[in-house]
Amino acid sequence: MMGKKARESGASWLSIGTGYAASLVVSLFFTPIAGLAAAPVGVFVVEFIRRKKWREALNVAWSLMVGWGWSIVIRITIGIVMIGLWMIWAWL
Repeated sequence: MMGKKARESGASWLSIGTGYAASLVVSLFFTPIAGLAAAPVGVFVVEFIRRKKWREALNVAWSLMVGWGWSIVIRITIGIVMIGLWMIWAWL
């Protein structure tokens, strides 16, 4: 979802890959929360270098974060459905 939303706003594959790589590297050396912050920062930096317009780069980074939020909502929903199905199975 993160990459999909970023691509919809015009992000290049290079900036999306850089964001993911930055997130992974920062997560390995610092905390996972710092890794989550590194993804939109990495995308912003690459898009700013590519476009030379900070508002457009910020829009792309914001779209990445919106996609991240939607992916969290989807994962929580899948978890609730799984727990609900298990509860139905356990009670039958």
